[in-house]
Amino acid sequence: MIDLRTYGPDQVATALAMARAYLESTGARPSELTSVLARLQFRDPQGRYWAADPLSQRWYQWQGGAWQLAAAPSGTLEGLAALDAPGKGTDELPPEGAEIETPPTAAEAASELTERLITAYQAGRLSSERADELLGRIALIDRQGRIWRRGVHSGGWYTFENGGWASQPEPPPDEALLTRSDLVAWANSESPDDGMDDQLAEAVGSALWSGADTLPEPVTAPWDTPDAPPPLWPACPQCEREAILGGRFCPWCGQPAPQDEKPRCPRCGSLTKATDRFCGKCGAPLS
Repeated sequence: MIDLRTYGPDQVATALAMARAYLESTGARPSELTSVLARLQFRDPQGRYWAADPLSQRWYQWQGGAWQLAAAPSGTLEGLAALDAPGKGTDELPPEGAEIETPPTAAEAASELTERLITAYQAGRLSSERADELLGRIALIDRQGRIWRRGVHSGGWYTFENGGWASQPEPPPDEALLTRSDLVAWANSESPDDGMDDQLAEAVGSALWSGADTLPEPVTAPWDTPDAPPPLWPACPQCEREAILGGRFCPWCGQPAPQDEKPRCPRCGSLTKATDRFCGKCGAPLS
């Protein structure tokens, strides 16, 4: 699974500025731009995919099976965890200064820890891999040897049965769960009922072997970016670097730049009409 992280608007802007500086230092050849654009893809909370071109400062949204020019997205975005974005947070849990109270039941304690971890991912303090790892440690075991976990998004409870996660209407009560002392006694073979120990060991071991170490609800959806790469502006025929549409000359070598005969908004790049006074996509004045 690809490791992801949540980024705020300022962090995304910083990442784009750093990518632009890198591309300008390397001459912005199309081959370098293609590899950089592949890393600058994002997903918003609604599951829509976005791509950014740091040189032209254009944003694209995947719509109708193709990349479409669009105004820049607002709010947080998911992206690759390895993206260069200073200030993207730390793995500090909980945040410094947070007050911690011990919940009265084991199920409530597990719920609170689960909420804390998913909130940390949404705030950009944890990557998806790290959040998955920590959430995988939060599990309850009942006296039948069943493993319980709380869903990270629905808030519902699940037990691992017959090789899969089964939804449960209520969380497990404390009296139905193995306690810390039970587990210590089990580990030290101090229980007088050795047969129950064997049954529990077999049930728990079988569940873990069959997939109970996975989460019933993953932290984030699979990273299924579009197969088609984001579009590139035409390359200058003289120096083969990216030439920004709308300019009369290539910003790299000064030769006449490729021209787009269709009128476009100077802010978001959307197609416009000659009679339009404002862009219908982003509202920018066209005169």
